[in-house]
Amino acid sequence: MNFIHALQNLYNFGARSFWVYNTRPLGCFPKILTSFPLAEKDSVICAKPYNLLAQRFNAELKNALARLMIEFPLATIVYVDLYSALYFLYTHPTKNGNKIPKDTILLLFYFSLNFLCAN
Repeated sequence: MNFIHALQNLYNFGARSFWVYNTRPLGCFPKILTSFPLAEKDSVICAKPYNLLAQRFNAELKNALARLMIEFPLATIVYVDLYSALYFLYTHPTKNGNKIPKDTILLLFYFSLNFLCAN
């Protein structure tokens, strides 16, 4: 059963309010960056193919939810755009109060991961 069918089943059981969160900028995750160091990077050093994949998924999700809103006019479906919010935080860390540069955080994560794996 896919996600849209799950929402349809919930609607058939009487649910009328849904908050649906899209996926985050996967290419900015330290796990992706350290697991795939040769992946093409974007302007903020995120793995571009993974962010493009997340963007495509989010577009398809948004389209599917728009179709559900037509199919179920009594439902309230809120699409929550985590991708844009988190990508902005990631690309503008000092505008949001973060005093540690992104590269330092990634470097600390990478060395912590290597230390844990080595021990």
